[in-house]
Amino acid sequence: MFPMIRLLVALALSFSPGSAEADIFTDLAGIYGVPPIMNETCNDGPQRLAFSKNNTRGELLIYSKHLRNGIETDLKLDLTIRFFVLRSTLQGIQIVIDNEEVRTESGALVEWEFRPSKDRSGFCWHRKDWPAARCDIVFQRCEEFALTS
Repeated sequence: MFPMIRLLVALALSFSPGSAEADIFTDLAGIYGVPPIMNETCNDGPQRLAFSKNNTRGELLIYSKHLRNGIETDLKLDLTIRFFVLRSTLQGIQIVIDNEEVRTESGALVEWEFRPSKDRSGFCWHRKDWPAARCDIVFQRCEEFALTS
């Protein structure tokens, strides 16, 4: 009887919201490029999406190659977008960008959402004040790619 109870508790915990929430953060963290020129953006302008250990903060690091004396250099960090995680939802992860200046028509700060693709191989940006189906700027995971700078 006790093994059956342990099994039921284990199953219940595996389907708890905390487990599902942790999965979306783990699944979305990674390095991305922009299709259809994904090979170029993975090599020349990848972006790394990362979350803090407690999933309350995050950052999107944007890299690019630079020219020095007409020669391409290694990837260098161009821009860091830091954000506060508001919540995870069934659709994705809602955030507010640090020092956000963009406002909705009603004057509220824009709340963004990272929405993963169905297979979790990519994500798109959604704004809370947009129509539910709208999701722009699609990113696709860069396979077997590691940032060295």
